Amino acid sequence: MTTASMCSPPAFLNEVGEKTVPWKEWSKIFETYIIAIGGDAFRVERKYHILLHNLGIYGRKVFQKE
Repeated sequence: MTTASMCSPPAFLNEVGEKTVPWKEWSKIFETYIIAIGGDAFRVERKYHILLHNLGIYGRKVFQKE
């Protein structure tokens, strides 16, 4: 299965205070997504960038402390 054939989870945080679901629940959704797309075979760097992509605009800024 490729990443193009499966919808990614909703962005975690696109704007300040706009969480789609609580972090604990979102992280489990993301983990399930990674496994479903064959991510267990991905390099750590690729998983990192998939995570950044799915965090959303503000979530990415918080994560990278911009």
